Amino acid sequence: MKSILTLFLLVLCGGIIAGCDSNPTNEPTQASIDAANATRLKAIQDDPKMSEADKQKMIEMLKLGGEKSAADRGK
Repeated sequence: MKSILTLFLLVLCGGIIAGCDSNPTNEPTQASIDAANATRLKAIQDDPKMSEADKQKMIEMLKLGGEKSAADRGK
């Protein structure tokens, strides 16, 4: 019984380790990030409840105006 439990735990741990390899299958592509940012920018620009100043402030804060962030400038 003890050997069966040990074998089960080894198989379970092996499966977990194999599933945690360096393959970034859930990593978004740059194209999907750019598309999402374009959608966000359009939604802000088309919002009738926001003033132009508020829209510009939000665009600046979300860095959607085409300017790179400090982290991106170093790349």
